[in-house]
Amino acid sequence: MYTYAIEFDLEQRGDAAEDFLHDAARTWPGIWGDLPGVTGTLLLSSAFALGGDYAYQWRVDIEALSTLAHLDEALKSGQKGWKQASAAWFRARTRTRAQVHAHVGGDRDYTAAVDRGLVHVALSADAAEGLADVAGVNATRSLRPVFGRGTGETTWVRLSGLDALDSLGDRLTGATFPGQIFGEIREVDGDLFVGA
Repeated sequence: MYTYAIEFDLEQRGDAAEDFLHDAARTWPGIWGDLPGVTGTLLLSSAFALGGDYAYQWRVDIEALSTLAHLDEALKSGQKGWKQASAAWFRARTRTRAQVHAHVGGDRDYTAAVDRGLVHVALSADAAEGLADVAGVNATRSLRPVFGRGTGETTWVRLSGLDALDSLGDRLTGATFPGQIFGEIREVDGDLFVGA
């Protein structure tokens, strides 16, 4: 299993950015989820500007690298909402960077665990051993970069909320690079909801 991750910034600000993100939260999971080989998606926003160089991430779990061929076909065909979604994407985004990571450990259903917290922390793998038993840690996933500019092996941690950061911070040692914090963006009952 792999994760295809797109980091990006938006040209829009304020209400225009919120409108774009709401549309993305409503439509992207469905059109991406219809692609053969896609098993889960996450739309993330940098929390408190602690999410790294980019404000947003779109993370897609895929069964195999060949799933990218299905993405290419969908983009070229423009069918099933892809024409509108890609047009809106190219109008809205400014900087972007993509990476592919192989799953090397942790929870296979990490992206599907919405009921288990909407706060995500990315850590260097060397600092993240034994975190599954930390209070407030609801899921973990370890990743190794395959394509794109990677920073080394990372472990993603799904927290029950921001109050779990203390428990997590007490257990972190020897980090190769500093952690990053994200809030998950979801549409909930027709409204835009950001986890942090």
